[in-house]
Amino acid sequence: MASLGGFAEFIKEYNIAWMAVAFVMWAKVAEWVWSLVGDVLTPALLAPAMEKAWVANIAELATEGGILYGKFLASTIDFLVVAFVMYLLVTYLVKKFLGDHVE
Repeated sequence: MASLGGFAEFIKEYNIAWMAVAFVMWAKVAEWVWSLVGDVLTPALLAPAMEKAWVANIAELATEGGILYGKFLASTIDFLVVAFVMYLLVTYLVKKFLGDHVE
């Protein structure tokens, strides 16, 4: 039973439970942001261009050679929005919890 006690101590010492909660929360926030970008922002912002290209879904945009530049464009927009949201979240948390103690 010594190894079980060591495992419990490891979980307490390194706050594994809080890390797991943070991971699950981040996964849900990321899912929400990706849905916001993919289902709301991208179609709304690119609707005029997609109408002119006669395409219903941005991921369907492709060259005659088969390069899916629409899918790449959608992934780029997803990345930029998720990165911006993460930047806002991290700066808020740093200011809230660390305040002037940041080096």
